[in-house]
Amino acid sequence: MSDLVRIFFLADHILPMEMLLLMLLMVEVGWRLGHRARARGRDSVTEGMSTAMVAIFGLLSLLLALTFSDAAQRYDKRRDLIIREGQTISTVYQAVDLLKDTDQTALRSMLKEYLDLRIAMYNRPVDPAKIEVRVAVRDQVESRIWAVASTSVKTTPFPDNLVAARVLDSISTMIDAADSQHQAQFMHPPLAMVGFLFFLTQIGALLAGYVMGIETRRDWFLAMLYAVLMSVSFAIILDLDYPRIGFINLDQAEQALIVIRRGM
Repeated sequence: MSDLVRIFFLADHILPMEMLLLMLLMVEVGWRLGHRARARGRDSVTEGMSTAMVAIFGLLSLLLALTFSDAAQRYDKRRDLIIREGQTISTVYQAVDLLKDTDQTALRSMLKEYLDLRIAMYNRPVDPAKIEVRVAVRDQVESRIWAVASTSVKTTPFPDNLVAARVLDSISTMIDAADSQHQAQFMHPPLAMVGFLFFLTQIGALLAGYVMGIETRRDWFLAMLYAVLMSVSFAIILDLDYPRIGFINLDQAEQALIVIRRGM
């Protein structure tokens, strides 16, 4: 699946809506299977069936909790990385004071350009191709910043150059923070895990319909409640894992970068 197709499905929450419809369909399929089982003489849910249902729904609950927890942790990590990235840029901007006056203006101008690129990196609508282009441009600005700063340090007389060299450590930390933040967007749960969660929700709907079919009682309220809750939970997990696409976002963390830019 291409990045654009994936973004299309996630941004419009098509997958959770398909999940909801499919669960309702599975309830109906289960109902028909249960109705046929009753016609063949099964008029109640056996103890073995109850045990199997408890095991399946228990596994679904466990997997849902683990997936939700992991997605929330990744979301928190992405937010913390953005904040750290902004702090490192601010530190470099202040550390420029350690360099020669003749180099400070050029470096501050490049840092402003660097931060502008970073702020515009994930503008909506998200386009992976544009992000990679902006990352490449940012890398070029990073190289220019490093070249100017290192040249300034080398041409600074001893022992002042020992103090000026601290700016290079700050720039290195800034670059590492930017790379870590960029790589964090590719951290997602294994596709097999998400697929298995999707599969278990459908099995749960099938079992619910099967039990209703055996007992010849349609409880569409509980069926709808189950389907809606599972679909919403799945949508929240996806939004946490792709916070730049869905309803859940990182706007508050990104705002910290805008505040730093205004103070430059």
